[in-house]
Amino acid sequence: MLLGLKPKDFDIVTNAKPEEIRSLFRRSRIIGRRFRLVHVMCGSDTVEVSTFRGDSVTNKNGKSTPHQHADEHGRILRDNVFGSQEEDVKRRDFTVNALFYDPDREEIWDYLCGYGDIKSKQLRIIGTPLQRYREDPIRILRAIRLAAKLDMKIAITQPYIFPYIGYFQLIEAVDTFVFYDDVNYIKSGWINRN
Repeated sequence: MLLGLKPKDFDIVTNAKPEEIRSLFRRSRIIGRRFRLVHVMCGSDTVEVSTFRGDSVTNKNGKSTPHQHADEHGRILRDNVFGSQEEDVKRRDFTVNALFYDPDREEIWDYLCGYGDIKSKQLRIIGTPLQRYREDPIRILRAIRLAAKLDMKIAITQPYIFPYIGYFQLIEAVDTFVFYDDVNYIKSGWINRN
């Protein structure tokens, strides 16, 4: 909307847990293994609702520790740690898709300068690039796809990042369905703009 484009969908995020969301909507189901979401059916449309994600788990002693559900490459295998809105925004891929809109107040909440990145046409990853690409190697493809779709430049904060992270080793470990879906999206024409 800020770019003058019609959104294909909206992400709805809440502090309610998937089971709580599911109990509110008769026509809904919990999906996902790595991160559980709820699909709520509204007529012929499906609305995806997620719970705010966090970075750590609080144990029974009240101590907070980072989640440890990663493989030997650092790729996150499970991400069902719930948190606050402030924590969730840091778990997003890029600053431009880490903006929250409050429909009641009609306000945009921008914790990470995503609005400024939209205006300057910069696609900036949230956090340390090396760590974030290791957590989810498909982010590399998402960066290329989103930059092409939105006519943005990928902000390079670490020169030559892709070769150093063992890109092909990381991609080998990715679920083939996710990889296939993103590659097909890129092939569908966003990269081939004239």
